[in-house]
Amino acid sequence: RKYSLRHRRIGQRTSSCFTSESARFIEPFVLRLKEAFPKVRIERVDERFTSKIAFQTMIDVGLKQQRRRDKALVDKISATLILQSFLDARK
Repeated sequence: RKYSLRHRRIGQRTSSCFTSESARFIEPFVLRLKEAFPKVRIERVDERFTSKIAFQTMIDVGLKQQRRRDKALVDKISATLILQSFLDARK
């Protein structure tokens, strides 16, 4: 079965004080993505607190401290939280 991409959410760390260091890489990527897929809706999502929520989730489910240090796992949980917020908003 084929699926078509209609919507893309990309994290954006926002703050009134500064722009994240990674923004200099993300902004050109978003522009290239828009050019390559003009029909796909691109939405930037404030991700400031997703890592903190993900870390707290790891504590709540009882993960050991060594697993909580795994940045890749924190990022996966954070991405899941962003996706879930999108799905909740569609209800």
